[in-house]
Amino acid sequence: MKLQPKIKKLSLEIKVLFPICFFFSLGFAIALYHTFKEVEAQKRNFISLQIQELREDLAFFAEKARENQQLARLLAQFPDIRKALKRRDRLGLLSATREASASINQSGVIPRYIHFHIPPGISFLRVWRPEIFGDDLSDFRHSVVTVLSTGTAVWGIEAGRMGIAARGVVPIYDQEGLFLGSVEVFSNLADLTFWLRKRKNIVNALYLHREINATAAPRNYHRLGEFWAVSPLPEPFSSLVSNAFLRQALKRRSQIEVSHYTLIGAPIKDFSGRNIAVYIRLADLSFVSTRQRAIIFNQIPPSVGFFIVSIGATIFLIQKGIFHPLNHLREEVREISRFVGKKLREPEDEVAVAARGENEISLLAGAINELVFELGELAAFRQAIETDEDAQGIYQRLAEVFKQKFNLHNFIIYEVSDSGQRLKAVVVEPPEAKEEIENMEVLNNPALCRVFRSASRASSFHFSETCNYFPENFINYLCLPMFVGGKVIGIVHFLFPASYHLEQTRGIILDKVVAYLQEAAPIIEAKRFARRLQEISLRDTLTGLYNRRVLEEFVPQMVAGAIRRQTSIGVLMADVDHFKVINDTYGHGFGDRVLVQISSIIKKELRAEDLAIRYGGEEILILLTDTPAPLACQVAERIRKHVEMASFSWEEKSARVSISIGVAEFPGDSQNLKEVINLADRALYEAKNKGRNQVVYLSSKRYKAPKEKVKGH
Repeated sequence: MKLQPKIKKLSLEIKVLFPICFFFSLGFAIALYHTFKEVEAQKRNFISLQIQELREDLAFFAEKARENQQLARLLAQFPDIRKALKRRDRLGLLSATREASASINQSGVIPRYIHFHIPPGISFLRVWRPEIFGDDLSDFRHSVVTVLSTGTAVWGIEAGRMGIAARGVVPIYDQEGLFLGSVEVFSNLADLTFWLRKRKNIVNALYLHREINATAAPRNYHRLGEFWAVSPLPEPFSSLVSNAFLRQALKRRSQIEVSHYTLIGAPIKDFSGRNIAVYIRLADLSFVSTRQRAIIFNQIPPSVGFFIVSIGATIFLIQKGIFHPLNHLREEVREISRFVGKKLREPEDEVAVAARGENEISLLAGAINELVFELGELAAFRQAIETDEDAQGIYQRLAEVFKQKFNLHNFIIYEVSDSGQRLKAVVVEPPEAKEEIENMEVLNNPALCRVFRSASRASSFHFSETCNYFPENFINYLCLPMFVGGKVIGIVHFLFPASYHLEQTRGIILDKVVAYLQEAAPIIEAKRFARRLQEISLRDTLTGLYNRRVLEEFVPQMVAGAIRRQTSIGVLMADVDHFKVINDTYGHGFGDRVLVQISSIIKKELRAEDLAIRYGGEEILILLTDTPAPLACQVAERIRKHVEMASFSWEEKSARVSISIGVAEFPGDSQNLKEVINLADRALYEAKNKGRNQVVYLSSKRYKAPKEKVKGH
């Protein structure tokens, strides 16, 4: 009879425990199923990421084609290239192209090739292999034929004898608008594919359809069915690609799983819209099978044992699996936010996600909100400086950030010259400190600066000795470089008085300001590079004076400034006397030397705001800002005397040279600058008629049209 209660008790325990174990096991099975689904979702997300990156790679190819077209446009604007191509001077074109390439600094880790063509589709010069020329490209280089037949520029992907490349082809015209030919800049997609492979540490490949280019065989490309392996998958993955997959991927983006890898292929279109090649990326999915095996063998405990330890395991997992990872994640997000490079705000003022209380989730949300805010501010700063007109505008914007955001009011921003031989203080705060740094030796010799030499930060916190090049009323300093591609383009010098609290400020500068400098540096360099290109296009190659294009670019602003200030512009038209006789007697080389030396004399007499323009042949137009006619005549007379006293010699030949100068005044003589220039030209002719080697001012009030022009200037 005593056994019955025990049996009943045991039955009751079984009835209670069995449903508990059953439902717990069912819950565990559901959790296991969702875990498998999560792994599959991770797999899909990973493949989606690979597809997105594949699209970015294809966009990278197109971007390189656009960049190559821009470089081709720059080359087509160089006068020496136009002249050589017009003369069909292959050696001269080769020399001019190499000089132009050096001046626009088109070097890089990805090789670029330059190719000139002449109608109807003939190769005139391959700069990388000048010994090969004269072959007809019209059968397969449709981009070249399009440019040569229509005179319009094109860019895009196209196959050629060197395989498949990102090409930009631009027509070339002379100054009279005569069509001369075309220039092409291209980058091989094989090189670009290999660069992406090394840069991103990925496995990729490029296959060209054989019907597009049967001439690729001499490049020793491996043949795979209907395709040439321009840049095949590296071993041991090359066997994963089949001709059937390539045919499918040539029509549309496709993917296939082989073992624990996924091949993703997409077609590459040429400039006319044809699918000509297939670009492939390989996704390694081995982590998925590893995760699934771990679930099967490591996460299925016996149901009874799991039930016994369920309560303790639940508490342990909640503590170790939720709170500890959240704490770790929160600290990592804060670490990322700290190195984003911005001064963190108070969470309650700027959070974007509601997070109440003091639990782990709310703290995590606060850290993420801080990060999002800082990234937004940095993006807004970048967007603002990209639209600034020049580098000086970016320097001023940086100065405002230092003062308003970081409360830093003692600093100097130095700009390194293009030659690397000078430092220029572009922003000085406070402005009155500028007088103290004007005569520093380091301005003329940047090599004396530790930051310039090492391209790394320097400060009085790290070295016992202090810098010799900052005002004496400051004791501590911190210098940060701005560099692009390892080249220092600027230096920011922060100065602190002795009573300043340094530790917190130093952290702000190192962890926050550096991010702003890293964002600004490449954009500053791009603005300076654009300025150098514009300067090259506005200069006469022989004399170094401006060419006539400057009349369209800068003179309208110069005229508007004179009208706004109610001042005058002195207009001088100078011409070398008997220049034709000099050329006929001593040769054109001597005549060029005369023009160069006279241009040098003129530039020494002018201020930075004045303009000297080679107006045509031996005529030089000079515009003097804020200069009335009497002062303009004095400047002209000084120039005339210096030329008269100068000795001109070249190749053991020497001669005395003189110039005549006509003077007029804007707006005193006319409200139209073109009419004033014509008036100065008439004054020049009057100086010629009076015997040359003299200065003549001709006002509009006493001007009368001459009966005849002077011959043989």
